[in-house]
Amino acid sequence: MEFERPSPKLLIIGFGFLVSTLAFALALGRTLSSLTLSKEALLGALPVLLLLFLTASLMIIFALLTERKVLALGILVATILLVLPFAFLPLLWRLIVVVVSFLGFLLFASQARGTHEAYTGFSASYYRGAMRNFFLLFVFILGIVLFFSTSQALERQKFEIPEETLKPVVGQFVGIIEGMMRQQPDKSVPESELALAAEDVLTDLLGQVGLKLKLKGEPKSFAQVTTRITKALKPELAEIIAPFKIYIPFLIAGMAVLTLFSFIPFVGLVGAPIFFIVYRFLILVRVLKFEEVERTVKRLALA
Repeated sequence: MEFERPSPKLLIIGFGFLVSTLAFALALGRTLSSLTLSKEALLGALPVLLLLFLTASLMIIFALLTERKVLALGILVATILLVLPFAFLPLLWRLIVVVVSFLGFLLFASQARGTHEAYTGFSASYYRGAMRNFFLLFVFILGIVLFFSTSQALERQKFEIPEETLKPVVGQFVGIIEGMMRQQPDKSVPESELALAAEDVLTDLLGQVGLKLKLKGEPKSFAQVTTRITKALKPELAEIIAPFKIYIPFLIAGMAVLTLFSFIPFVGLVGAPIFFIVYRFLILVRVLKFEEVERTVKRLALA
């Protein structure tokens, strides 16, 4: 297989495409290693999405400017870089991710080329559909990675609901009971007595649904009630959830995929402007340029 020597400017674009792919993969790996369902985690994932659109933009440009053999080689290197942070996956599944990514990237590049040929002009808005398909490919790959990473994590350690997830829920119930007790006419009751009463009420309620909590000592405040019940509730819930452990990877991967699906209507609105900024910047630094060409187009006419 022989390749023509690419121009230095095309090498710059190709190198930028590979670097952005590696940066995206590393950022995604860091995000997955500390994944929690919180507002902070979602905000922390924003750089990953920006790198995703940057990678897609550079891939479109690379696909439009290079020949098919060089494009296939560049995409192969990109898929290998993409799978680097997923060393925790078995070799077979890493190969599956590589194959899925490679074929998906080839289809994405083919769609970008088709879009370029379909229009007589050039606009970032023409590539909204391609951006959406690239995002769907990313969601599919992420679902595979989350499923198998969760399965491996559950095999290595006992599954428990994190205390930082459970505690706010318990705190809401304690707060409701506290509010009801503080509305009583007698304002002279010490907080320790109110806290003990609140703990007894909540313990009885949990007992009615089959959660028998074992608590030692007495709480001095409502904050202690929340902490004590949270710690006692963790092992009870873990025991209940244990038989359903096999379904947890499906649940986590499904929730992540469905959550990301809700962003699909906004993918084109965000991806197209990022693509516009990228190619305009490359035009500004004289790596790219527009040129006028003549070509044959189809028109409807009388037979």
